[in-house]
Amino acid sequence: MIAGTEGRRASVDGVDPTLALLDTLSSGRCTPDVFLRAMRELFHANADANWEILSLLDQYYRRGKLKREIFQTLKSQLQDSALGVEADATAPVRPPPPRDDAPTAPPTLTSTVASAAGRLAA
Repeated sequence: MIAGTEGRRASVDGVDPTLALLDTLSSGRCTPDVFLRAMRELFHANADANWEILSLLDQYYRRGKLKREIFQTLKSQLQDSALGVEADATAPVRPPPPRDDAPTAPPTLTSTVASAAGRLAA
């Protein structure tokens, strides 16, 4: 076995199964539920492998291969698993609710002065 790959299962035909599953997840051919079950099966005996999976998941997200919601959901599940937090393995993975990422306008000097003047007059 190659140094640094103790947590990985032996590659098949030179393809790392974790990378193969990440590729199928990023292409939409695999659901987050299926991905998590497969990762649990591959690494059930090696808790440290969760950190390796998290690292690879992060790389795929930063490269734009995974949607934000999928990344955050899987990251949360894998972190809990790595930290030993027991979750219901049969519960389906639910993505977090969408956030309103619309930027808010910073306060203007005029609105800040008007607000302060109103408080002083009261």
